[in-house]
Amino acid sequence: MTKPYQICTRCIMDTTDPDIVFDANGWCNHCTGWFARAAFYALSLEERTRRLGVLVDEIKRRGHGKDYDCIIGVSGGVDSSFVAIKVKELGLRPLAVHVDNGWNSEKAVGNIKRILDPLHIDLHTVVLNWKEFRELQLAFLRASTPDSEIPSDHAIVASFYNATSDHRVGYYLSGINFRTEGIHVREWSQGHADRRYVQSVYKKFTGKRLKHFPLIPVTMLVRNIVMHRPKAVYLLDYLDYDKQSAKQLLTERYGWEDYGGKHYE
Repeated sequence: MTKPYQICTRCIMDTTDPDIVFDANGWCNHCTGWFARAAFYALSLEERTRRLGVLVDEIKRRGHGKDYDCIIGVSGGVDSSFVAIKVKELGLRPLAVHVDNGWNSEKAVGNIKRILDPLHIDLHTVVLNWKEFRELQLAFLRASTPDSEIPSDHAIVASFYNATSDHRVGYYLSGINFRTEGIHVREWSQGHADRRYVQSVYKKFTGKRLKHFPLIPVTMLVRNIVMHRPKAVYLLDYLDYDKQSAKQLLTERYGWEDYGGKHYE
């Protein structure tokens, strides 16, 4: 049965999301869910700093005797670049992982070098097979799936998982900031971590099997779900993070270049 049209009294979400529900005040589940998580953001900076300190001590303890104690992703953008700086300030020993899907700009590549070299952070770059990746992207476009970026997103997560497994690292520190990026409509885009979905779309429109594309290992998915490992740390949520101030610091101290917007790399 079709739901009668309704729009949230607080935001613009409406019944175009088939799973949306509203409370007695007319607020949608996206708003109420965000405010349930926001209790963490309401903590004082002092308390968030204390909790971060406890977490950093645990990361160092678990990483003792290993080449690295955490994995970070780098794209050349402001968020991941700032995370790289803060991780070093915290005394951690990160391995930076970058996925080159063939769409990198010169500014993005230059930014990665400008940040990592002076910080003495090792970089592991996963270069996707361009012919196969191009075919995969075209397959998703031809399939008219809700999110044609699933191939890139899947490759990034798979590369993080592979790095944590190869180096026996229990943590990866992410530049995602849930204060500004935390609401997601599941029905509009899903399957990012489903390797069978990615493989089936490719096979349907090419008649071939993926040979080179990094897929999330089944064993890693089980390990992640059952054992909650590797653990993701959303570092920016522990800080009073201001993107414009971060850009200014990156530019003045490291010569970082703004390439215009999020994912304009």
